[in-house]
Amino acid sequence: MLFGQKNIEFNSENFPDRPAELEIALQNIQEGNHWYERGHSYLKSALHYYLDAYKLNPDNAFLNFRIGHCYLYSSAFKTKALPFLLKAKELEPNIDKEINFDLARAFHFSARFDEAIEEYKSYRPFVEQANDVELMNSLNKFIEECISGRELVKKPIRVIVENIGNTINGPDPEYGPIINADETELFFTSRRENTTGGKMDLILNDFYEDIYFTEKDDEGNWSMPINIGPPVNTSEHESAVGLSADGQKLLYFQNHYGNGDILESTLNGSSWSKPKKLNLNVNTQYHESSACYSYEGKHLYFVSNRPDENQGGRDIYVSQWLEKYEEWGPAKNLGPIVNSEYDEESVFMHPDGKTLYFSSKGHSTMGGFDIFYTTLQEDGSWTKPVNIGFPINTPGDDLFFVVAASNRKALYSSYRPNGKGEKDIYEITFLNPDPAHVTLLKGKVVDPTTGIPLGADIEVKIMETGEMVYVGKANSVTGKYLVVLPAGKNYSVTVKDSEKNHLFYSEQINLKDKKDFGMIKEDVELSKVQKGASVTLNNIFFDFNAYTLREESKIELNNIKELMDRFPKIKVEIIGHTDNVGSDEINKKMSQQRAESVADYLISIGVNKKQLRTTGMGKASPIATNDTEEGRQQNRRTEFKIIDVK
Repeated sequence: MLFGQKNIEFNSENFPDRPAELEIALQNIQEGNHWYERGHSYLKSALHYYLDAYKLNPDNAFLNFRIGHCYLYSSAFKTKALPFLLKAKELEPNIDKEINFDLARAFHFSARFDEAIEEYKSYRPFVEQANDVELMNSLNKFIEECISGRELVKKPIRVIVENIGNTINGPDPEYGPIINADETELFFTSRRENTTGGKMDLILNDFYEDIYFTEKDDEGNWSMPINIGPPVNTSEHESAVGLSADGQKLLYFQNHYGNGDILESTLNGSSWSKPKKLNLNVNTQYHESSACYSYEGKHLYFVSNRPDENQGGRDIYVSQWLEKYEEWGPAKNLGPIVNSEYDEESVFMHPDGKTLYFSSKGHSTMGGFDIFYTTLQEDGSWTKPVNIGFPINTPGDDLFFVVAASNRKALYSSYRPNGKGEKDIYEITFLNPDPAHVTLLKGKVVDPTTGIPLGADIEVKIMETGEMVYVGKANSVTGKYLVVLPAGKNYSVTVKDSEKNHLFYSEQINLKDKKDFGMIKEDVELSKVQKGASVTLNNIFFDFNAYTLREESKIELNNIKELMDRFPKIKVEIIGHTDNVGSDEINKKMSQQRAESVADYLISIGVNKKQLRTTGMGKASPIATNDTEEGRQQNRRTEFKIIDVK
């Protein structure tokens, strides 16, 4: 017994001078009991009444137990349960048959692992007596989690975990953050009073889920979130689960009558398209709860509890985009290395195309869902999942972990003591991040004459092979585009006008030797197809001091062929340029020969010879200084100029 304390009942004998307050407290307890007995979804409502009654009498064992139980099973602030449960047991050791188990859970959530283990073990005889095999298995797992948590806490990783702030987080639950690759756009899920349709979920005793959007300004501040509204948000549950790297495609979970499916919507300018449910290779009669794209949009990772190949609970699957059919192909279970016998959830593929983050109740979790990562190997296998570590992971549920391409920042949702309400979104800063072998190419596409943004097509190919690795679009309202380029390859990037009345733009980005994160900002101007318009052919290559076209030039030359096929009466001039190294005569001759090589190839693939004219300018028209190698490189170029359009 606590010194000087005893269990004080709510009666007139104990509160002779406070009859009105006693009556109100008893009414609060009665109302609290009404909600308490309706189940876990209503414990939050019960807690409100119990806490009001507590103001009169903090020394009642029953009330302390009920408050502790409510905090433990209905609140984000689970650690608040511990002092109430401890006091309840001190005042009345046999207050409830579940007191030891609840104390064990409260110690566990408070990261007091040794005390939690002791309480779990003290609860074992009750479980054995009840012959409850399932509960005994859970009890043993909780003990294993405590042992794992004890070790993880000893070796914390170097991160700063901060609440993302009042602009986004409030008294309502916020969770499920998803970001574009450069972390300038954020979608998340919340249950708020302004939910579309304004309905309450009577089973969960909370508002229906909706998806919200916010974007970051140049100072790094998030704008006030907006509900993205119809057609994505409806009067039912919608929750954000995946976003394409450029922020133009949204995956979300919709739960109608218990059958959860993944839907997709595309941003057309400033409006989201009518959602489309993913095909039957992804969505089944079972429950598909989360999904994400690979960086180039060719693979979809998702979570399902379908029985096929299932390792237990919810598993992670992958489906490949079938370009020929414009559909997702048959799903494949990632297998027992990644999927445990317990639930996996909230999957996220890093823009590097190799590192898969997910939450799991299995593997070496310290409690609830923990965040793990696994790496895709060259042979298609996955490495053994690694617990991302403490303090990111806690004894509670840690979910929806997403990482910026730079590896410097991440977001996730968690229950933490400094929360604003319920589940909150937290920002993680890695103090010694692993190198991110990724470069982001971003900018705007505009018409140089009018300044109007263009919804251009973006194509990325491997320079040496011509393999298409990415197809995307610039936003038709803003002109913004964002492309993820994993290191280790030499890329050809082509920007083409979707309406087919502008010239194209091309660029080579060689990342073969790139070892860290990179950001390239490139605003692109696409001139209209008209007399006098020109474009530099950045992906035309010749061997040193030679005029023979290199194989990788064919990507660019095929772009020219495509343009000339659209305008069969167009006449163009191929102009060769050099730097100032060497004599005028040599440079003039070399530039002419290179222009002719380009024309010859175009003729060989079907361009009419009468549409072409060649000119060698030598070193006469530099566009950069010849005092540096970089400048000379820019001056050694091939130009495509329109001389007539009929």
